[in-house]
Amino acid sequence: EYQKLVACGELVDREFILVSLTESLEWAIEGVERGGSLNDWDFVFVIEFPSVEISRFLQGKVKNQVLYKCMIEPCVGPSLDFVDADTVKARLNIEKCLAFIKAHV
Repeated sequence: EYQKLVACGELVDREFILVSLTESLEWAIEGVERGGSLNDWDFVFVIEFPSVEISRFLQGKVKNQVLYKCMIEPCVGPSLDFVDADTVKARLNIEKCLAFIKAHV
């Protein structure tokens, strides 16, 4: 289902959010193979976006980089001069939750 979200533009292929959601599925597979239910939600937040990278982006050191344009700018907006790292992390987590919900409904 995550690939459907990529295909329709909801998620960016190779973006951190997609990687962490895909990893949560891989970690949950073992339980499913033993007859359990899919509990990938339990693993969704095991991997967090690295704070060091968020800080670098917010300090403007790499604003021209593709990674910034794809991952951070959509969260903070191109016109905002300053947004703290906690706000960016919260927005990324919200996007991750929305993608999870869309893929599981």
